[in-house]
Amino acid sequence: MKLLTFFIFLCSCSLYASSMNKCYINQKDIVLEEQNMYVQIDDQWLQIMSIKIDDQGFYISEADIIRYGAKVPPKVWQCPYCFRWWNLGEKCKNPDCPTNRW
Repeated sequence: MKLLTFFIFLCSCSLYASSMNKCYINQKDIVLEEQNMYVQIDDQWLQIMSIKIDDQGFYISEADIIRYGAKVPPKVWQCPYCFRWWNLGEKCKNPDCPTNRW
């Protein structure tokens, strides 16, 4: 399974990379947490330990990958009025929140 995942990773990276040693990534595909970093390449999430940058943009190498197929928690936002947390793209569903009384 890891070999297949690595092969998919290399194929995906060949679209973005100037060499097979660097896989260029889009900044919007990076998820930062308090102690972890993830990057999404196609439909695959990778847990990584570092992101590098050069004249062409952000990139990772195979040595930066900690885990293939990582589980990434959903991105969330905090309502500025009631301070509850919601998934991105969802509006605040708290019936007592002032945003739902307007």
